[in-house]
Amino acid sequence: MYKCLILFLILLTLGLNPSFALASAHSADVQALSSQVESLKQEVNRLSKAIESLMALRPTVTMLMPDISERFHVMHYAGHAQDWALASHELQVLKQLIGKMQYIDPEKGAMADGFLLGNFNQLEIAIEHENIEAFNASLEATVTSCNSCHVAVGSPSMKVVLNASDGLSLRHSHALEESKKPGDHMHTH
Repeated sequence: MYKCLILFLILLTLGLNPSFALASAHSADVQALSSQVESLKQEVNRLSKAIESLMALRPTVTMLMPDISERFHVMHYAGHAQDWALASHELQVLKQLIGKMQYIDPEKGAMADGFLLGNFNQLEIAIEHENIEAFNASLEATVTSCNSCHVAVGSPSMKVVLNASDGLSLRHSHALEESKKPGDHMHTH
């Protein structure tokens, strides 16, 4: 816009008719802006496709569960061995994993955080004080919270157990028991 005004003033000063020059200068500015807008549209489309591709690769909460399970059981066994440094480390990693859930699925992440925050705080206190009794009580409470969370998200058959021999593995620490597949359950979390 300023370029047009400057051109207009220069042409007037030179005694020339500015209307034709102003129209062509304005037209050139409009063409340049149109070209920039088109470039931006193409860039937005490219970025939208890239984001769509990344969203297809995004992990799910279910994909995090084996890591959470394994860390939980390493913490569990470390606490029983009174290896408080390892138990503390695993608890910190568990907190990070639960924190990542909030980015993957904000609703389920907030739910998991709500179910586990108090338990994690109690575990942290027990580990800090190297109190095996408080640690065991907090561990049991955490299992109860995990199982309550599984019920809340529609996966009541996913029952966390402390004894690894009662589960499939450390990475899938669910009780193996006879159950029926729910008819409408879609394992999307």
